[in-house]
Amino acid sequence: MQGAAQLFEKVNKFAVTTKHGKTNGRLVAASVSGHRILVALETVSFETVAKGRSKTVTYPEGTGFMYHGELGLHQIFPGGMYDMLRSRAHASRGERYESRDMREMGQLTFDFVRRYVSWSLLDEEARRFTDDGIRSLADELVTKRNDRKRTAATRFLKATGLRTKKNGKRMPMPSAFTASAGAYHLGLRREDVGEILRYIDPERIEVFDHVEGVHRRLDDAWRAVRPDAVERPGHAIALAAMHPKSAQAVKVMREALRPVYDGLREIRVRPLDGCAREAAEALRALRNRILRAPSAESVDVTEYLVEARRALARAQAIRTTEMEAISPLSFLLARWRRLDDAQREKVRRRAVELCTELPRTLASREAFFDERTRERFRDGIDMATHLAETRNDEHPRRQLVAVKKTLKKLSASLI
Repeated sequence: MQGAAQLFEKVNKFAVTTKHGKTNGRLVAASVSGHRILVALETVSFETVAKGRSKTVTYPEGTGFMYHGELGLHQIFPGGMYDMLRSRAHASRGERYESRDMREMGQLTFDFVRRYVSWSLLDEEARRFTDDGIRSLADELVTKRNDRKRTAATRFLKATGLRTKKNGKRMPMPSAFTASAGAYHLGLRREDVGEILRYIDPERIEVFDHVEGVHRRLDDAWRAVRPDAVERPGHAIALAAMHPKSAQAVKVMREALRPVYDGLREIRVRPLDGCAREAAEALRALRNRILRAPSAESVDVTEYLVEARRALARAQAIRTTEMEAISPLSFLLARWRRLDDAQREKVRRRAVELCTELPRTLASREAFFDERTRERFRDGIDMATHLAETRNDEHPRRQLVAVKKTLKKLSASLI
């Protein structure tokens, strides 16, 4: 954790204009990127008029606000960072893909090019997200009559599949250059790849970087409390619990546990702020139990570790559901209008795969759920899988939208 970039630039009061009008007073928020990307640090309310009646619209702490230059206002994302990420990754403007021009698509390509350049720093979720985004652009271009657009589509698809012949490992730098070449064929005049890499939409990159920063802090916390680590001889928490109130225990709390606690407390954006707060509180209680022990005899901190693991396991379930099921499904639905019947059937089958893969992916963390959480998780997965497996030839897209909504409800139920 030491040396990790801060999640926020500053905390301040911001004046923002939204679809509801201006905030009542100034918005108390943490800034991710200037005034353009904000996270509310308290409940936000707006006075609005609907059907001739005034009413108050309220959004919870952790809501995201992102400036939309074309509309001249901040869009509101009560679901938090994953909704903000999908909004920017799709560059959708409300899914109006027909109106997106080549330059806008080129800008989106640069976002993903940067991902390839920093490939070694990305986890599997971020890598899949990058490839899915490039494929989505390719699918939109491949049916075009314009030769340059079709060439760009070919380049994009090639970028997602470049591997070494010897061991099949990905080749991120050649992928970056190949995707950049695709952007060039969209008519973007750039002297070299270095200039391309500097031409990046700041909001898109900042949101992705923020998501990755949140994930890193959760990963650090899990490594600190997971059972196989704590049970290993010489683990910092185990040693401190064996010798409470000692100079060694104080050092462990300061150097090993405090950075993890501080990292969790930095997470203020939905939907992971609640889980992070619970895990941080469990670690704080663990620290107090060790340092305020009545004697120098060893203390039992199992209950605090269990509480932290439960919160972090739920956070991982939300993260995996959002990044490995909802996001890929969103990309697939974004392509829908351009797919033929056979391709749409493949999308339906992929939705089934996404639902059935979730329990296997989360099997190691599900073991730490309490009974109520495990029941909610299983019920949500079963319902989403049933919807995906049931054929609806009359309204297939509507069916997949229902699957996505069910997965969103599942994610929300774990908060």
